[in-house]
Amino acid sequence: MPRDQAIERSAYYLKYDRWQDAADTIEHTVKENPGDWQAQAIYGDALMNLGELDRAADALDRALAGNPTDTAIIFELAEVYFRQGNSAALYQRLRGAGADLHSVQAYLLLSDYAQKLNDPDTAVSAARAAIEVDDGVGSPRTAAPYVRAAALDALYGNSQGERKRLRQAYGISPANEQVCERLRALGEILGPSLALPPGV
Repeated sequence: MPRDQAIERSAYYLKYDRWQDAADTIEHTVKENPGDWQAQAIYGDALMNLGELDRAADALDRALAGNPTDTAIIFELAEVYFRQGNSAALYQRLRGAGADLHSVQAYLLLSDYAQKLNDPDTAVSAARAAIEVDDGVGSPRTAAPYVRAAALDALYGNSQGERKRLRQAYGISPANEQVCERLRALGEILGPSLALPPGV
């Protein structure tokens, strides 16, 4: 099967969770051209979902070598590390993406994984790093890092921190229903004076 057709068909199989079909369809392309990062990314995704984690990591590493700034590949690889129980590689990969690519999402994912791994210090520090990266310079600020930080503050019993982060999120996105609902639950009256400026 020609390379482009194999890419298209295997991507279709991935879309519908047909992992084995995706792997089988793209395998020849991967063997013929190990440097084809798109094929390797598809292959790695399929292998991960088939539970073949070591082979998935190898394929995704090859994909990333061909396209080192592709956050989708980085996040797939992070999920492989999580399933392998390799928290050191997971942390390193997402911290690197957060710092090198100025990626808010990388830090938010790191925070989420750290919470799942019962590592509150990393969960909180990663959420803070997401706030630092989301500085409004390269792209508009979003409420997501503040919502994440507020959720962690609530989880770990820091009610004052939760209120502050929610008020900052409200200042960025006053129409965010999740933020508004939580602020009302905390007894706050919504309005311009409630907003706090963004920042750590």
